[in-house]
Amino acid sequence: MGLHGATLAIVASIFVASGTISTISSKWQDDISAVGRACPSDEPNCASGKSHVFDHPFVQTWFMFLGEFLCMIICLVQRLYKKWNEIPLEEGVDYMKPVPPFIFMIPSLCDFTASTTMYIGLTLTEASVYQMLRGATVVFTGLMSIVFLKRRFQLFEWLGMVLVTSGLACVGLASMLFASDTSSATNPVLGDILIFAAQLIVAGQMVIEEKILTKYNVPPTLLVGWEGTFGLCYASLALGIFQAWPKSGPSLNGHNPPDDFIDAAMQMQNDYRLIISNVLCVIAITFLNSAGQTITKNISATARMVLDTVRNVIVWGFCLAIPFFNEKFQWMQLVGFILLIGGNAIFKRILTLPCEILKPKDLIDVDVNEAKRLMDSDAAVNV
Repeated sequence: MGLHGATLAIVASIFVASGTISTISSKWQDDISAVGRACPSDEPNCASGKSHVFDHPFVQTWFMFLGEFLCMIICLVQRLYKKWNEIPLEEGVDYMKPVPPFIFMIPSLCDFTASTTMYIGLTLTEASVYQMLRGATVVFTGLMSIVFLKRRFQLFEWLGMVLVTSGLACVGLASMLFASDTSSATNPVLGDILIFAAQLIVAGQMVIEEKILTKYNVPPTLLVGWEGTFGLCYASLALGIFQAWPKSGPSLNGHNPPDDFIDAAMQMQNDYRLIISNVLCVIAITFLNSAGQTITKNISATARMVLDTVRNVIVWGFCLAIPFFNEKFQWMQLVGFILLIGGNAIFKRILTLPCEILKPKDLIDVDVNEAKRLMDSDAAVNV
């Protein structure tokens, strides 16, 4: 049974709110300074033991995967509820075909790599730019779909990707050229590059997920849950390795070791705001995925994309309105944002251009058939 309008409106509001909270709270904790663990005596340049910003991208990824893992709990609760009330279980909704869960390891690894890279980028650039640059996924996913899924795009889809690319260029250049000295973006050029590059990995993840979803009929929320399970393993392994990371070892993000879970835990203990922001992230990620899949199932993927756009607008407006983030309005960023929205709308068929050559082929066929039907009916009247 589908959800009613009022319920769907609530779900849509939860989706937008949780997505906004996820981005804002992540950037908030990046700008919070707190005292960490005491430094060893042989590390005089160590920032720990002093008040420093919460620069822990791998820890943030761990909490993100915890939020995704909770989607697995939601799936199990739903199954138990249906069994208790003797409601038949459906393949693709409540369970998947009998396959080993290890098939989720590759998309989970993509998620781990991309998310960590984006969290590093978020520490270097502005939250609104971070949110907008994630729109590059449309371009990369489209190109990968041509190569690996053998899809053939129509002219309007190519136009949508060109507009998205142009919008990304405007947003990226605006953050690089017009960043103010008071901005929380410490290195917007590098941050934007990292976020943009991460979208290539996200696109690969989405292509792999589409293969898995269609081939094994996996419930989307269960897919997120399994990715969260393996993601927690990846993130925990990485943090464990970093605790034993040699001081002379390579640096992955300008820090050596690349992350320090003990330092992060001490900072959270010394500043309650970090605990609040991480808890908000976990809850937001869980609700974001659950609400998103509900919207896709009961309305459409297109509606989810529209709500994603609303989320981008809210994040941008919030960052401009709150002095804490020190973001300034830029006309170039506005132009880029409009191009991003328009390109996505054209690509996802939300916006159909009046030009005949840019109409989706199936709509052109419908128009031709409708014209023929009207001509036939007119001829019949004339006879």
